[in-house]
Amino acid sequence: MDEHRARFVDIYEGPILVGESFWRFTAKLELFKRPILDAEWVIEAPDYIAMADIFDITKNRDWPRYCEE
Repeated sequence: MDEHRARFVDIYEGPILVGESFWRFTAKLELFKRPILDAEWVIEAPDYIAMADIFDITKNRDWPRYCEE
């Protein structure tokens, strides 16, 4: 993971209490610099790049469920 500079495009929504001690906020952000993968990822882990959308879909579908417990 890398740090990226961003700014809020609009006011955030929330907080929403999720579970006993987790809070959820939703916001639209604008990145100042688009994150780009290093060329070595293409050689070392091509499946990571080709299947990245599956990870995002699964994370966004399943992860909130675990925060609610």
